[in-house]
Amino acid sequence: MWSDSDRRAETGVLRAVALAVIAFSISGPGCGGSGPATGALEPPTRLLLTPCETLLSVGSDDYDSVYSIDGFQLAEEGLFVLDCAGRRVVRLDPGGEWTFFGESGEGPGCLLNPVSFVVSGGTVRVIDAALGTVCFSTDGEYLSDRSFFAANLPVALAASAGGGHVGLIAESSINEHGDLEAQLSVCLFQDGAEPVATLEGSSITLDPMDVSNSLYEALTRYRYASDLSSGVVYVSRTEPDLVSIRGYDCEGQVVFEFCENAQPVRVTDIEASQGSPMASGPLLRNRVAEVSPGEYLPQVSELGIDSLGNLWVRLGTEAAPTFLVISTATEEVLYEAVASGLDSESSLIETSVTPYGILVKETDEWGNQELYRIRFVER
Repeated sequence: MWSDSDRRAETGVLRAVALAVIAFSISGPGCGGSGPATGALEPPTRLLLTPCETLLSVGSDDYDSVYSIDGFQLAEEGLFVLDCAGRRVVRLDPGGEWTFFGESGEGPGCLLNPVSFVVSGGTVRVIDAALGTVCFSTDGEYLSDRSFFAANLPVALAASAGGGHVGLIAESSINEHGDLEAQLSVCLFQDGAEPVATLEGSSITLDPMDVSNSLYEALTRYRYASDLSSGVVYVSRTEPDLVSIRGYDCEGQVVFEFCENAQPVRVTDIEASQGSPMASGPLLRNRVAEVSPGEYLPQVSELGIDSLGNLWVRLGTEAAPTFLVISTATEEVLYEAVASGLDSESSLIETSVTPYGILVKETDEWGNQELYRIRFVER
């Protein structure tokens, strides 16, 4: 499992890279500190993210512990995994011991159809489509006073400061034109069913012939992550011609903002940097493994906050995850991080960036799942 020395080593690499980039931007190349020409963008330092430890392997030897990996979070108390097939949450602590939360059923502390969970403020909250919000302590004790049922439960939970959490609520209705519409809201919660703040929202017209897929596509437009030290919640929204990332304080006020519109970009505007194209101007546009001419804005498929409070933005959904790491203090790109050494046969790769480390989950075409811890290698 992970150790304090591993965590300090990762933090040291991040800090060294950040300081190197800052020093370069202050002094500039050559003598006299003249710096690059106005309007030029120096390619950021690149890091490789490589697997250093396999935490779980579902489909081989771990069926007695976990039947499926449907959600995962690395927290101070250990690794937490949502096991929908087993109708439970499991915790693997740094000492290698397992703790199980819930069991199949409808009674107190049971789970019937878990769909999402979050660990925040010493509480494990599980959203169950049939039973509502079911809460446990991080030691596995059922908390009846914090559990409740509500008609419209949030999904895709993420931890926030003060023991709260962020979630996405979808409410459907028929609009004035007779179209089926979903109102999406990214909300900040504490202990109750009602949000304490609504951070962002939009209305999406759904395809009546394929409601499930059109709603899923709408939900994936939003991604969010919280800085647990500052309390700022970062929310990204991806549209066909716009990507926005905003940071909100606990009262829902915007304290950080980045927006980018899609504009035609010529291939000749792209500089090759160690085999990967880098945009010469825009922050997000064309910073992906393959670039085509014309308009292109990659989907923001994940946000995360590392141990230094930097914002990690995963671009696209291709097999090799690519991140931009942005300073939330200066809004500058510190470096680009690319995952390496993953299974090329994997049909799905999911990632999670937290102050406690980075995890990568691979799922192959046969449904076998691997969960790795990642280390940084400067390139």
